[in-house]
Amino acid sequence: MNMKNFVLHGNILLLEVRLNEEDYVMNVKWNSPVEQFCDTWSLVSYCKKTTGEKDLSPNEINDFLKTINANWKWEPVFHHKF
Repeated sequence: MNMKNFVLHGNILLLEVRLNEEDYVMNVKWNSPVEQFCDTWSLVSYCKKTTGEKDLSPNEINDFLKTINANWKWEPVFHHKF
């Protein structure tokens, strides 16, 4: 999977993705994390660049979302003022 041409507008990210030898335009939305390991990007829309079709399987969409949603083990950091 190759990704390129990222355009961020507010909390919406538009990007081009190469899947199965086809080019797609994807729109994803940033969601503030509510839990430690939750997904922060959700799919808003997508289409094949050449035809405008929406022909990806649910598994292919899930693979894309797993790729852009890094599930890091982050811990809250508290800054103390002395």
